[in-house]
Amino acid sequence: MLNDIKIDCGPRLTGMFEKTHIPAVESLKGVEGPECYRLPDGRWCLIVDQFSKGLGYLPMVADSLVSADFRILAPGDYDFGRTRKRHGGVIAIDRAQYEQLLARFA
Repeated sequence: MLNDIKIDCGPRLTGMFEKTHIPAVESLKGVEGPECYRLPDGRWCLIVDQFSKGLGYLPMVADSLVSADFRILAPGDYDFGRTRKRHGGVIAIDRAQYEQLLARFA
């Protein structure tokens, strides 16, 4: 199984997309379920599920969506906790919401 992620870019959400060459993304096989979001420090994070290896999300970061210079993070540079995360969603929460979640589910 050689599932991989293709990335197309365009000036608008309504079309005229072109394939984008991003070496870090093109090097990945056996991945699915991409999600891209902005980090608090302004960088962009693209996560993909490494389903073929059963490893869960693999994060990549880029300073800009225009350059799309995504770099795969080393395992020691991120922590998704003990369980493997797959096909989730990312939302921003404030400190109070974080504390409430910890109190309820920690």
